[in-house]
Amino acid sequence: MLEGSRQGRYSSYRLTPEAAVDLWSGASSIATFTTQPDSWDGRWTLIAFSVPETDSTRRRALRTALRWRGFAPLYDALWVSPHPLTSKGRIEVADLARGAVTVFRARQENLDTEVDRNPVEA
Repeated sequence: MLEGSRQGRYSSYRLTPEAAVDLWSGASSIATFTTQPDSWDGRWTLIAFSVPETDSTRRRALRTALRWRGFAPLYDALWVSPHPLTSKGRIEVADLARGAVTVFRARQENLDTEVDRNPVEA
């Protein structure tokens, strides 16, 4: 995220170009969030993944990427969003999950039980 440089006794740091793009993208999403019309089709995008606990760095990177894309954990390895996954998001998730991922678009079915977890709770 940061790259450093040194000139004599002075050190300085700045964002990497990739980090700057990510932050700009996130800021744009936040700024335009309420300007977009509410046209939800009632379907959720679900991403199920399986990354071994031993690869915690990749798991953390995948979860961070999903959060930046507007996803939230419904369960540990099942994340949901009311929005479709963008083409850029597909590439990023596929790269981080390395084949251990499945993406669905689906509607929720209520079970009318006490243990029925609504995706909105995520």
